[in-house]
Amino acid sequence: IHHAVVSGVTQMGKSFEEYQKEKREREWKDKVKQKKESMSNQQRFETASNYKGIGNDKFKAGNRSEAIDYYLEAAEYVKDLTNAWKKDRDPLLLSLYCNLSLCHFRQEDFSAAAEAAEEAVKVPGESAKAHYLRGKARMKLQDWEKAKADLQVALRLQPSNTEAQQALEEVKQACAEENRKAKEVFGGFMQRKKDASAKPDAASEAAKQAAAEAAAAEKAARVAAEQAAEKKALEEEKQRMARAFDKLATKPGLYDDREKEMEPVREKLKQEDQRLDLERNLLNIIDESEGKPVCPDLDDYRVKREKMAWDQEDQLQAKKRILKKLDREKEWSEQDEWRATADQIKARKQEEQRQRPRSTDWEEKDVLKWCQQEIRSRLHRLSCRAPDKQNVVAAVVDATKVDGEAIVWVRGDRRIRWIELTLKLEWEVGVEGARYRSAQDQIKSAAAGSYDAPDFVLEDAVVWGSFRLPELSEDTRAECKGNWPLVTKQRKTTAGAGDVKAADAAVELLRQEVVLQLESFFESLLATF
Repeated sequence: IHHAVVSGVTQMGKSFEEYQKEKREREWKDKVKQKKESMSNQQRFETASNYKGIGNDKFKAGNRSEAIDYYLEAAEYVKDLTNAWKKDRDPLLLSLYCNLSLCHFRQEDFSAAAEAAEEAVKVPGESAKAHYLRGKARMKLQDWEKAKADLQVALRLQPSNTEAQQALEEVKQACAEENRKAKEVFGGFMQRKKDASAKPDAASEAAKQAAAEAAAAEKAARVAAEQAAEKKALEEEKQRMARAFDKLATKPGLYDDREKEMEPVREKLKQEDQRLDLERNLLNIIDESEGKPVCPDLDDYRVKREKMAWDQEDQLQAKKRILKKLDREKEWSEQDEWRATADQIKARKQEEQRQRPRSTDWEEKDVLKWCQQEIRSRLHRLSCRAPDKQNVVAAVVDATKVDGEAIVWVRGDRRIRWIELTLKLEWEVGVEGARYRSAQDQIKSAAAGSYDAPDFVLEDAVVWGSFRLPELSEDTRAECKGNWPLVTKQRKTTAGAGDVKAADAAVELLRQEVVLQLESFFESLLATF
């Protein structure tokens, strides 16, 4: 068995520990990704900076493993920030990767140290520290030529770096030693080749023949000894197995102690089966009275019970979504009332400003609520039909997240804007004419039926998903040139989803329409403020 396991590891190329490590890394990355999606760019940068500080404290305390974890997670938060954050992103990334390399180096994991330093070197703008750390790691890996190149770059960027100068001298000495050994090996090889090319005399030929015969005799004796040993081992194995079977035959109570230890466990399992069987019989009576299929045996009931548990979990999540939607709709109603009042106040203020001298001070305006109301009014319940099937419709049914910062500073005719929003929309695909249900409508629908929360906002919807925009800002707008990078994600499909291609086509048209509306929103924002 041990041989089979070892062979399996060799053939597959990965041990159980390596698979476990990869699994933990995947789970960690998924967790970090979920946290990133719920953050604005500002929050991601602040979290990364905070984690760097914690990592520094851990490193100073000698806890390098935890320091590595904090540095790695901090790098994940900022490495894919947009170029609008380049000025803040790059120095932080460089510092994180250099710290990572140093931690790995102190732990004598020189390959990991070289990889971390490699990431530091990739950060835009040459860094003497990054090249120095990569050179030191490559020295430990005895990659002398590459280490030499790194240290030379480090000294070019920072000529006063005495540590790099000392390391470079060590590398040069190691390179010289390697060259000397290579020359010796090559010289010996050439001498042997020269000797072999000389014409052999009769005595050397006889000596070679005698040596060959002696080697053949030695090999034959070795093979015979190995065969004899193998035969003896096989006989001993047969005798051992025979003794083991005799022992089992004469001692039938060999596992009595183990059997006694298992009796309480078996009794507990038996009681659990009896409880489940009673539960099954009661549920069968109810199902039979309602004309539903019954579970004929305990195994079927276990499967059904597990499915019921998952259905209850789905119902719980659906009810949570409806309650959150109820809160958002209440907030939207308040925003609509605020917008009407805000427009009146704005008109009055504009009139007052025209009548008084212009101020020379900057006035700060928080326009986040205006942006939230404007985006919702443009996108909520926006719909598109599939091009080939006119009865298939995709619609935005909820704006679950419109958050971030939206501030305008005003002085006379001058404007300075800081707009950075995160957007998440829920969409559904259904048939034309499907009724849109508010949170109150969904609650009434559940109360009128089986009290199960509806999975969808649209009646008879078949697909549900989301659009997400990590950053809605002037910098992103400049980069994408108005073609906002909306991320589409499909979350759930019912059993009767029907024509998948038509649903996908409708969702794509809806995505394009949302992009156009976002561009129109931004133009309106710039014109208004």
